[in-house]
Amino acid sequence: MKSLHERAAKGEILTANQIHPELCKLAGREVSIHYVYRLLHRHGWRKMAPRPHHVKRDKETQESFKKTSPKSSGKSPKKHHPTKGREFCFRMRVDSVA
Repeated sequence: MKSLHERAAKGEILTANQIHPELCKLAGREVSIHYVYRLLHRHGWRKMAPRPHHVKRDKETQESFKKTSPKSSGKSPKKHHPTKGREFCFRMRVDSVA
């Protein structure tokens, strides 16, 4: 975990999929991705997700675009699993570093 703390302190983005191979190598065997999530939780790391909207967005421009944009083809978008294929990055809590 020390090398992960150092990388996180430098501002590198760490995802569970990036951490997983390193943990497998350290453990000397294949570990599950669920193990990675539990380990990060146990050490006080938290899941970070993107903001739901941009901080500098302009509501008036968005509404104007909605009114003047061309209509869609009428086809509905494909349904997908909400978290399938989504990456989450982790960041350590500042107060957890000793």
